[in-house]
Amino acid sequence: MRTFLQKNWMLVAAIIYLLLPIDIIPESLFGPLGLTDDISLLVIELIRRFFVSRKENSNENSPEKS
Repeated sequence: MRTFLQKNWMLVAAIIYLLLPIDIIPESLFGPLGLTDDISLLVIELIRRFFVSRKENSNENSPEKS
């Protein structure tokens, strides 16, 4: 469990923020516009994870320097 949290803590934090009733832009005041902070945080984390995994894959596939 510890390894999972070390690798995925930002994703877990984004999901918790999405589920919590406390928001930077509350949906109760701004309606659907209030979801932008929730969705943008999740999208930013998914984009970050994409680039990190892409970098890791390119490092695995590159020939080692002697």
